[in-house]
Amino acid sequence: MPLAGSGLARGPRAGPHDGPMRAGGSASPSAGPGYEAPPPRKSGAVQLTNLALHAEKDLQGTTQGDMILRQILLHGEAEMNNHPRPRLSIRESMQPKEELFDGVPSHLHAPLIYWLQGVFGYRTPLSKGGGLSVPLMMKVASAARLSISPNSYTDNIHKEIVNHCIYDELIFLDVIDSALVYASKQEAIGLESALAEGGSAWRVSVEEKELQRRVSSAAQSMADKAMAVSDIASEELQAAWSAAYGRSPDPSDAWDHAIKAVEALWIPLIVPKQEKPQLGHVLGQLDRQGELFKFILPGEDMKFEVKAVVGMLKTLWPNPDRHASENRRTPSLQEAQAVVHLAVVLVQWARDGAVSRR
Repeated sequence: MPLAGSGLARGPRAGPHDGPMRAGGSASPSAGPGYEAPPPRKSGAVQLTNLALHAEKDLQGTTQGDMILRQILLHGEAEMNNHPRPRLSIRESMQPKEELFDGVPSHLHAPLIYWLQGVFGYRTPLSKGGGLSVPLMMKVASAARLSISPNSYTDNIHKEIVNHCIYDELIFLDVIDSALVYASKQEAIGLESALAEGGSAWRVSVEEKELQRRVSSAAQSMADKAMAVSDIASEELQAAWSAAYGRSPDPSDAWDHAIKAVEALWIPLIVPKQEKPQLGHVLGQLDRQGELFKFILPGEDMKFEVKAVVGMLKTLWPNPDRHASENRRTPSLQEAQAVVHLAVVLVQWARDGAVSRR
């Protein structure tokens, strides 16, 4: 079944740089203990890679409120395509610039299996309590909904997990995502390095506990800065970002958390005495009595009006999935992602004092 919103179909994706194949379509030698290449699919031989490997811009100030909004929305939808260093064949224009890989291409099989083995304890010395951890492998297998033989012993459990991963790239992503919960900080850093170098569309989250879709480096930098403070707004932003860019996206939930993140800072700033406040009260106050407030940008007429902020708040609030009415609809994932980036900017503006009372 395709991954929602990604156009990704189940099953490994062969490419022009896949590893050498043996007669009959099986892959070259294995990586790690108990590895066994899965049999070819009935629909055709599964090409597997050679597994012998052991191993911003800040928001620009503008006097036009609509230009600010447009820049933010476009900025939020940008996909990161600046890999650490393009291959020679791409630098010399012998091949077209490649897009980020949505699944797990064959050139990432070996480094990701190597990483997975490390999390499972394969490279930890026995003298330090190392060795493949059966309880951990079973937790990951259960979280990723893998069927493991009840009679499997340690090496066989590892082999079954690896074979599931090689056979199905969506399962591979689920396994990596599930194992990341138990990874150390150093292991999480190593995984992000492997994904970035391999051109993956997935990255390790700021909390280092889940995979999230990769966005432009400038957008990620802004989001990381906004989520770095320990407060409710950051917690809500993290939840919004996870719902917008995680492995199980929920556009409506992302939109709700984006609103809550903005409410956490803008309500005390604009309507501190309002009973049962919500973002609508903030918007109403700035819209009707904007002359009481000053925006950090002067505008074309040098009046420092808050019109640009009002326009952004009207875009953010309310969630179209909020009320039961004939106009109710579930927002698209692209809309939710743009709204989350909008919330990032609004949260940072509140912290930086971009709007103040005159």
